[in-house]
Amino acid sequence: MCPNAAGRLNGPVCNFIMIKLNPTLLADYFSGKKHNPLYGPQGKATALYKALKIHANGEVPEKLLNERRPNESAQVFEYRKKIFKSKTQGPFGRVVNTLAKIRRSPDWAIRYDAKGIPPQIGSAQTLQAYAEENYPQYTSLTNWVFKVLLKNYLVDANALIVVKPIAWQVDDTDYLQPVAHIYNSDKIVELTDDFCILKADETVEVQLEGGFNRQGKVFWVITKTAFIRYEEKADGKFIKVEEDEHELGILPVFKMQGNVVEETPKYTLFESRVAPMVPSFDEAAREYSDQQANMVAHIYPERWEYEGQSCSACWDNGQKRSTGFVRIKSNNKTDRYETCTSCGGTGSG
Repeated sequence: MCPNAAGRLNGPVCNFIMIKLNPTLLADYFSGKKHNPLYGPQGKATALYKALKIHANGEVPEKLLNERRPNESAQVFEYRKKIFKSKTQGPFGRVVNTLAKIRRSPDWAIRYDAKGIPPQIGSAQTLQAYAEENYPQYTSLTNWVFKVLLKNYLVDANALIVVKPIAWQVDDTDYLQPVAHIYNSDKIVELTDDFCILKADETVEVQLEGGFNRQGKVFWVITKTAFIRYEEKADGKFIKVEEDEHELGILPVFKMQGNVVEETPKYTLFESRVAPMVPSFDEAAREYSDQQANMVAHIYPERWEYEGQSCSACWDNGQKRSTGFVRIKSNNKTDRYETCTSCGGTGSG
């Protein structure tokens, strides 16, 4: 890779990246025709992320609740989904809070190399001052790690951390302010050694004919030299609306990582270190939902009425009902009544 006269990277690697990222290939990525096999709607990384995400965020586990129980009525099935409340978010939160105490450990420290700082950089502009006192929004990078990164690390081991400046235009006497952004597996389209394609959380308003509007998608293409933003237009095509050169010569993207569960020549699949909790959490959610259905069925039982058939053997035409007794006639004595042997005296046949 060779920098040009302006000091910008313009060598063989840059040209190779641009050849690979031709408009046709990008269109396939943006439309969903092409995606990284790990990610995508049916990707293994996406599945691992969603399995933990529903418990970490207290979401409704649609897949677990939509499994119809044997002999379950449609009314109970719908009611069970309607009243569901997460019972696993609390335990997951306690795991996060316990691990957050790591920063209180006496051996927790971040060491900065003071000897390697050029003399022209003042004490207020060092990396330590920025990361420990002036990190945007969170004051320190450590605060961001334990408030944002930790939970995402536990939930999504295949997520990406993208480092990007808050603003590209700064005064000549100021430095860029790089901050970390997390993109979870469901937002990752492609990741290679040379470039990365991400779907942004934000959308843009697309104006259609007839005064109608819809929300268009936004994608970021990150290379070893630049951040490029693409926005969807009314015809469904994407155009480049922004390009900012970072000129680092490396991809400012880092994988979260965890335990390796699958490795191929093309990719490595990681699993969260708390992934073994998923089966127990799933079973807890399923059993809780079933218990709610059982509770409702016992507190609010369905009303049933039974109507028996009158016994013909003890039927009394005068009273128009079965009496449960049979009249025994006698020539010498007064007639007597005995319990009907057909119905046992119940009057029901």
